[in-house]
Amino acid sequence: MKKRDKENKLRETRGASIIMALVYFLICATAGAAVLASALAGVSHLKAQKRNESSYLAVMSAGELMKRRLKASEGDWSVINDEDLPSPAEEGDRAGYKAEMGEAVSGGFPPSSLESFFSKNMYQVYLNCIKDDNSWRDLSTEQAREGLSESLVLTLELDSDRPDGAGVPKAEARITMVPDYVVMDSGDVQQLQVRLQADISLEAEGVRQYSLQMTAGGVVYYMLEEVIDQEEISSANPDTGEEETETVYHYSYTSHAALSWDKPVFSPGPRGTAEVKGL
Repeated sequence: MKKRDKENKLRETRGASIIMALVYFLICATAGAAVLASALAGVSHLKAQKRNESSYLAVMSAGELMKRRLKASEGDWSVINDEDLPSPAEEGDRAGYKAEMGEAVSGGFPPSSLESFFSKNMYQVYLNCIKDDNSWRDLSTEQAREGLSESLVLTLELDSDRPDGAGVPKAEARITMVPDYVVMDSGDVQQLQVRLQADISLEAEGVRQYSLQMTAGGVVYYMLEEVIDQEEISSANPDTGEEETETVYHYSYTSHAALSWDKPVFSPGPRGTAEVKGL
């Protein structure tokens, strides 16, 4: 009996040891899995943070680029329209002179450059406000002004530290220029206030979560210079033989235009969370 009791006790002790070992193993395995999961989550967070930082810098760089190129698009131009006309130019001709100036403004910068886009569309907004008879269109309502606006979408190529240009995503800028109000309308001297809004965004993983809004006010100034020369021409009257003097007038026209912008203001876009610093 005593021998049999000792064997039973020994067997029971062995069984308890195995169970305790399994429990200990499960605890260790669970703790290890938790540590591993935490480490993987930390790595993923660092990768996402690095990607977010890169996207944020790309949007801010695009904003800086737009700001510099907008300022560089300013300038003044002059175009000789007509010389030695026998009579004053009609209002339709004067409206045509303004269109000729548009070609000079758009051609003042390299084609496809941001400066060319800004200057061309800004002056086009002014042309949209002028009728064929050289009078102003209605600018009294927001709807009327929006109908005379110019919109364009640009893809901004940003600089990269890598030789292949990779590593920096492309930013998209949706730009709208709207006529705001007439500043001056004195005969052949006109001035129009223009409002610009640019939504600069970056597509990250299919979601436009990085965006920056740039707004600025600008002025289009136009002046038509009219020069009148007169000439006295003498001739003999065929009937009386007496000398007669006739005054002949010559009209010449030169267009002058100037574009200027106020300092742009930056703010987070409607879909973005970018913090504005140093712009």
